[in-house]
Amino acid sequence: MPLLIHPTHRKYIALLRERAKCGDPIVLINQDKEDFLELIKRTKLSLKRHQGLYRITLRAINRPMSKISDSDVYVILDNYGVDLIAKALARMERRKLGTTLLSAFVAPRLYAISRWLNRRG
Repeated sequence: MPLLIHPTHRKYIALLRERAKCGDPIVLINQDKEDFLELIKRTKLSLKRHQGLYRITLRAINRPMSKISDSDVYVILDNYGVDLIAKALARMERRKLGTTLLSAFVAPRLYAISRWLNRRG
């Protein structure tokens, strides 16, 4: 189990693990794959990419099984698939450790201090 630093990544993986444990798999269809590839082509900003990935995943989680045909299935996310996603996120976090630490810990505190100062003054 890889160590994830960013709180949003930890919440995302926890959501995926919870869904995989309950026995109701997350089924990604070919359209989800196409949407992800289009997202990667459209933007280089990691925040936009992450938001798009979360949106695609939530859409797949909320999709009723009756709307999925066998020919549309791209992949089924089980515990193994969730582990692969977690490893990829952990690798990206370590690759850009400074940015990860800034965005996960420093920036939120600076934002909170700024809001506190604005309310005071």
